[in-house]
Amino acid sequence: MENKLKYYLQYSLLLLIVILCIKNLNLFPFIYKILLALIPFLYSFVIALLVQPVIEKIKIKSHGLRCCIVYFSLVLILSLIGIVLVPIIVNESINIQNLFSGFTNDLDLSNYIQLDDSFDLAYDSTINVFNSLSNGVIIFVAALYLSLDFESISSLLIRNSNFFKQFFIFYDDIKSIVFNYLKSISIDLLLLFTIMFITLSLFKVKYAIGLAILMAVLNLIPYIGAFFGQIIIFLISFITTNQIDYVLIFTIIAIQQIESNWIQPYLFGKILNIKPFYTILSLCLFSALFGFFGIILAPILAVVIQAFYQKLQGSKT
Repeated sequence: MENKLKYYLQYSLLLLIVILCIKNLNLFPFIYKILLALIPFLYSFVIALLVQPVIEKIKIKSHGLRCCIVYFSLVLILSLIGIVLVPIIVNESINIQNLFSGFTNDLDLSNYIQLDDSFDLAYDSTINVFNSLSNGVIIFVAALYLSLDFESISSLLIRNSNFFKQFFIFYDDIKSIVFNYLKSISIDLLLLFTIMFITLSLFKVKYAIGLAILMAVLNLIPYIGAFFGQIIIFLISFITTNQIDYVLIFTIIAIQQIESNWIQPYLFGKILNIKPFYTILSLCLFSALFGFFGIILAPILAVVIQAFYQKLQGSKT
């Protein structure tokens, strides 16, 4: 016990000295810039870890060919989303915003929005989009190279660091869980979107595509997500028709109950029963790091957090 106390005190003192040196030498801005430069690599590393189980599932001998197939498929999916879905989502969002703005005509928005700054806003938005695309290409290419050399890189890290040795042991344990969970959540999202889109179209609810996408994404948030999605649909239906459609309300609630009580348990099978706390925690972390796509990837992080906690509990017992 005494030796452990000395060990922690020594390293605590060393850490304190390092922090004081960094502060007195005014190195914090420099270190911050380095960390910002390393963030794309972190994204690439996360992507490489997520797609590795998919690469291993492909029954092709050549590892390079498997990597190319997976990443080409990923590019194709993202391109379809960007070309087809993004314009629809933007258009539907604008329409919904205009719809709700009709109820706020008494607000003087001129105090909040300066039209003279519209050009600067458009310029900044264009620059941000260009920077995001550039960073996305860099992250994607780096992730591809990491996947191509995944075995050699992981072996190098394992040989030189006990931390990475334990990390990749844990990663091997949860790889199949992550793959199955990713597959199940993708099917669940696609199925819920399709059912909601068909239902809303049959009831002639406006902005059916946007609302179906919103409902599918919000469904990732346990309990409250589906509730808020239903409220938004009911509000838009009431605003556009000036009447309450009780049949629509009953149908949407019934679909949600069937999806949560029957479809999800069937799809997820024996995969870990994720607790809501881990899902909400992962949503906060991944949405802050990756934005919209972080929301989609958050359930995977929830699986990892819960699996890590269970492994930690198992090691203690």
